[in-house]
Amino acid sequence: MGRTIIIIFLCTVVEGEIGKHSFISIKKTWLEAQSYCRLYYTDLSFVSSQSDQDMVVQAAGGQDPTGWIGLNRDPDNTTMAWEEALEHCRKNQSDLPSLLSETELLQRDQDMVVQAAGGQDPTGWIGLNRDPDNTTAWMWSGGGILTYQNWDSGQPNNGRETCVQLMSNRKWNDAGAAAYFPFYCININVISGKEPPKRNYCQN
Repeated sequence: MGRTIIIIFLCTVVEGEIGKHSFISIKKTWLEAQSYCRLYYTDLSFVSSQSDQDMVVQAAGGQDPTGWIGLNRDPDNTTMAWEEALEHCRKNQSDLPSLLSETELLQRDQDMVVQAAGGQDPTGWIGLNRDPDNTTAWMWSGGGILTYQNWDSGQPNNGRETCVQLMSNRKWNDAGAAAYFPFYCININVISGKEPPKRNYCQN
């Protein structure tokens, strides 16, 4: 008999230079979280700095911030799997957060993601997942390359865990895409009028 793991994902509500992080406490798998964020936001939250990480945690508003982020291989206390969280965020013209850019910018981005948790435990899905074309590479659900890393000690630790969650200690953990976590979504202001590419890297 199998076990179901419940994890919360974040749809970003805290606004920063790149976008606004929202914490979605609905538990979904990573893929469900991604679809949710892409449907209601832009994508699962991504973190490119400690600042982004802090903003994501702030979005949880004092709740446990453990949840999916957009890296893979909403404050209503509902948890979703990664794909559900992504869908939830995208339904609201957002995405799971990605952590992009240079070291200082990356730290700022991570701080923003943590800030989106609004004082709650920031555990949740972010938009990072394993690239299906290169199982050793991690990519952001929005198509960005991983330049900032904030893995917890010993992580990633499992080649079969293809998605990433932000943990309460503000570090990243690889997890199975079918697990249910709260998640973070990000709303990105698109200046060019062209939407950023949306890719589904996280596979079950």
